[in-house]
Amino acid sequence: MWIYMRIDECQDSLMDTLKFLSLADSNQDRREKLESLLKKESIHFQRIEKSEDSKISGELSGIKENSASDSKEEPVNILAGKLNPDASTVLLCAHYDVFAGSNGTNDNLSSCAILFHLLKRHPETILVCFTDQEETGHGGARLLLEWLKKHAVESIVVLDTCGYGNVAAYRIASGRFCRRFRKMTALKMKKKYRLHPFFALPESDDRILASSGFPVMLLSVMPESDVLALEALSNAYGILMNYASSYELTLANLDVMGTIHGGAGDRIESIQLESMQNVLNHLEETLF
Repeated sequence: MWIYMRIDECQDSLMDTLKFLSLADSNQDRREKLESLLKKESIHFQRIEKSEDSKISGELSGIKENSASDSKEEPVNILAGKLNPDASTVLLCAHYDVFAGSNGTNDNLSSCAILFHLLKRHPETILVCFTDQEETGHGGARLLLEWLKKHAVESIVVLDTCGYGNVAAYRIASGRFCRRFRKMTALKMKKKYRLHPFFALPESDDRILASSGFPVMLLSVMPESDVLALEALSNAYGILMNYASSYELTLANLDVMGTIHGGAGDRIESIQLESMQNVLNHLEETLF
């Protein structure tokens, strides 16, 4: 059962933000819409782009890249909020690019809307990075790695696909004993926000960012039935789950998969406001 919405949270504003972002028809347009929202709220931001001496190419073991729509453009990230972070700063990330042919509302504009509203409340406290090219090789995450070599943060929380389902699944890619993550995943929080640990979540930028040396955690929302299906596969194959012959078929049949990558439910009408609100409230309670 979902928790009650906070009285001071305008539910319509979350959905309005999502609708506004979903009107974009290109990566550049989405980037400009995000920046226009930040300007309207007077939130400090800057772009992170590849410099001449940046090296963002490469491949990490176990990461499968989507070759369906390889981009020839260089990634452009948007950094917003506390632009001069220190060792106490939490960095939150969500990719704003979308899969070719997708509406993109669940994957991953829902997460972008959540982080924008968190920024509105705490513009001087948190740092948010809207990353590029997650769908085409994690170019934005690799670019962020270069930036992290020169800046310190306390921890990194990645949001991906947070607009559909009643379970907030999470994966700690690195730093399992991080104090922040222990607070976020305490038993009280698990019960209140329906959190569920699951290492075998589908690929996201967290696997790339784990090589930064900072603690990294992924949050992703899905229906309980999907969690049970993945758990059954995990119980059968353990750490070899990703190599099981039935793995791809199981992923394809997940309910949440219908809301992304051009699926039948890949439209804004499928977005569940309660899902987004639950993630926002969880972050609000455990980050501040």
